[in-house]
Amino acid sequence: MLQRARLLTWPLAAFLVLTGRAWGAAQVTVTSLSPTSPSILLVGTPVEVSFDYISVHQNSRIVAIPYSAGVPSPEDSIHSDVFPGTGSGSGTCTFTILGGIVNVDELHLEMWSNTEPDSLLFSSVLPVTYAFNAKGAVFDIGFDPGPGAVMKFGDKVQVAFSYSTNDAPGVRIFFQPYAGYTAAPSSAFGPSAILPAGSGASQAYFTLTSEAAIVDHVRVQMWRSNMSVLLAEAYLPVLYLFGNPTAQQPVTWGHLKTKRW
Repeated sequence: MLQRARLLTWPLAAFLVLTGRAWGAAQVTVTSLSPTSPSILLVGTPVEVSFDYISVHQNSRIVAIPYSAGVPSPEDSIHSDVFPGTGSGSGTCTFTILGGIVNVDELHLEMWSNTEPDSLLFSSVLPVTYAFNAKGAVFDIGFDPGPGAVMKFGDKVQVAFSYSTNDAPGVRIFFQPYAGYTAAPSSAFGPSAILPAGSGASQAYFTLTSEAAIVDHVRVQMWRSNMSVLLAEAYLPVLYLFGNPTAQQPVTWGHLKTKRW
C-alpha cells in the first residue's frame, strides 16, 4: 500500500504567501503550477513552475527545489534556464521525481548568480502537495462547492479530475470523506465505474447522510478494475461541515470540533 500523502486543496492564490529572503531588489513570484497542486503524479512527470522575477544581477538562474518533510526530496530532478541581463521578466522552471513513492510538500524557490559561485540572491518557500508514484496519476482535481462550504445531509460534493494509468483493463477511482484520519460517519461516495486504461477525465462525489461532522480530509484511491490491487492512495485536506441546522439547534464549527476524530 502506498504511503499517505497529505495534500493541500486551496487555490494557488491562497498559499502564495512565501517565507523568504531577498538581497537587494531580487524577487521571484510564482504565477502558476502545471499540473496544479494537489496532484498525484507518475514518477518522471514534470511540474512546470511559472514565475515573474526581478533581478539586479547579470545571468541569474531560478530553480524550484522539491522538499519532503523538511529535506530535499529523494530522486529529484530540476531544470532551469539562465536569465540574462537585469530588470524584470517572466520565466519557467521544472522539477520532477524520478523514482520511488515520494510526497513533495514544499518548493524552495531560489535565485542564484550564474557568474558568482555560491551567491544566493533570493529564496522563498512555497507550500505544495504532490504525491509521486509509479502506478497511476490523479490530477486537475476540482471540488464543487469548494472547500469551506456548509452542506446539508445528502448534499453531494462533486469532484472533477483527470487521470492516467497503464493498468489494464482499467481502474476505479474513489474520493472518500474522512473526519481526521477516520472515515466520516454515515458517508457515501462513488460512483464505482471502470475507467479505461490510458488518460482521461471523470467525476466522482461524496456526502454524509445522517450524522453531523467536519470532513477535513478526502482519501483518494485508485484501484485495479477488479479491486484486487491498490495502485495509488493519498489524503487531501479539505474542509466541509455536514449537518441539518435548525433554529433551535444550529450546527456550528465549534459544536462539531469533538467529532473530527
